[in-house]
Amino acid sequence: MKITYIFPSRSRESKFFACVDNIIALSESDAFEIIGIFDLDDMVMNSDSVRERLSTYKNLKSCFGFSKSKVHACNRRLNEISNDTEIIVLQSDDMLNTYNKNILKKNYTY
Repeated sequence: MKITYIFPSRSRESKFFACVDNIIALSESDAFEIIGIFDLDDMVMNSDSVRERLSTYKNLKSCFGFSKSKVHACNRRLNEISNDTEIIVLQSDDMLNTYNKNILKKNYTY
């Protein structure tokens, strides 16, 4: 089962990377992708140092462009989602994910 995280972020570098690292830490396989949505006029996320760090993540696609609104940013690159994706998660940079693996294994089969 492949999960795609649509992840718009603006000017919050440390929170963005904390969330990306959190997704990776909780993932039990490589069956996920993160699509980072960034604006070209965001001098924080569009800096050389951030772009270099973004390139170090294997399952992260960086998409730069211009967003007309927050909703537009969330929907701007839906065409980038892999065809084998089964779940789409709208991620925000103030949201750290958590789950109890024992509860999942006990109550669900997948």
